[in-house]
Amino acid sequence: MTGDLLNVMRGVAMGCADVVPGVSGGTVALIVGIYERLVRALSHVDGTLLRLVGQRQWRKAAAHLDLRFLCGLAAGVIVGFLVMTLTINAVLKTPGGRPLLLASFFGMIVASSLLVGRMVRPRNRQEKVFCLLLAVLGAMAALWLQRLNPPNPDIAIADLAAVRPSFPFLFLCAT
Repeated sequence: MTGDLLNVMRGVAMGCADVVPGVSGGTVALIVGIYERLVRALSHVDGTLLRLVGQRQWRKAAAHLDLRFLCGLAAGVIVGFLVMTLTINAVLKTPGGRPLLLASFFGMIVASSLLVGRMVRPRNRQEKVFCLLLAVLGAMAALWLQRLNPPNPDIAIADLAAVRPSFPFLFLCAT
C-alpha cells in the first residue's frame, strides 16, 4: 500500500511538471527513479498483452503490464496536472503574479537540469569536457531560440493567440 501511495505522489510530481514549460514528466520520472520501470511497463503493450487479454487472463495481463504501478502513476499525473493548471491560472490572475510564475518555472527548469546533470557520469576528462561543451551549446541554443520571437510585455495573456510566431521558431520548437 505504501508503494502505491508513493507511486501516486510520484505521478502528482510528474503531472505538475507536465504543466511547466521546459520541464517534463519524463524528467521527473528520471529524477525520482522510476523512468526505467515506466518505460518497461509501457513497452509491455505488445502482442503478449493482447494475447493475454484475448484469452481473458486478466491477472496475467495486469501483471505483464505492471498495471497497478501505471494506474497509481496515472491517477497522480491527473491530480498533479489539474492542481498545477488551476494554481497557474490563479497566479496569472493575480496582479504581479506573472513574474513570480516565470521565476518559479525558471527555478524548476534549472533544478531539474542540475539533477539530471548529476546523473551524468563521464568516465574520463575527455568525456567531461565533451559533456560541458554540450551543456554550453544547449544553453546557447535555448537563448537563441528565446530571442527568435521576443515576447511583447504589452500583449495580454488572452491576446497571445493573435501572435504569429516565425516559421523558424515553430520548426525549432517542434524538433
